[in-house]
Amino acid sequence: MKKIGVSQNLFVNKYGTVQEVIDSTWGSFLDNLNVLSLYLPIHYHFTKLELGGVILTGGGDLYEISNKKEDLIRDDFEKSIIDFCITKNIPIFGVCRGMQIINKYFGGSLKKIENHAGCRHFLDNGSSVNSYHNFGINKLGKGLEVVDRCDEVIESFKHLQYKIFAQMSHPERENPFSDNDIKFIKEFFDA
Repeated sequence: MKKIGVSQNLFVNKYGTVQEVIDSTWGSFLDNLNVLSLYLPIHYHFTKLELGGVILTGGGDLYEISNKKEDLIRDDFEKSIIDFCITKNIPIFGVCRGMQIINKYFGGSLKKIENHAGCRHFLDNGSSVNSYHNFGINKLGKGLEVVDRCDEVIESFKHLQYKIFAQMSHPERENPFSDNDIKFIKEFFDA
């Protein structure tokens, strides 16, 4: 069974302690992929793991938007994951914030957008997806190629050299899960 590393969101509780959290639907979704999911704690040396892929999950904003210390910590951690995966030729799948950090890593930028949070919309390919983001891509990073859009907003991209794919929609938030999402991600990771 392939080991897939999964990043987590950071949250500061009322006592000032930084906690790692993840949307509870990820467990069921990953179970459908038939992979062994390994949640990647910030201070764990993930380089010791023999990963067959990584998912950079959503939740929260990049530091440049939020100006929160925990988002800076997460940004730096996820950039180190991207570094490692590129060096070891490990596939990366980004979801929402994960897509944004990948774009930033390759020199891209973000912009505020309207009508893309808490709704559904149609991609140019005709498929209906969920949408939970207030920021979209302003400038696409180097080496990235647009796969799909909605209303001129980039909704997914791939890297032209590395095995990296990212999308703004959340496959783990579909109810029921989409068979197409499961099939696509399984094939992406060769699971």
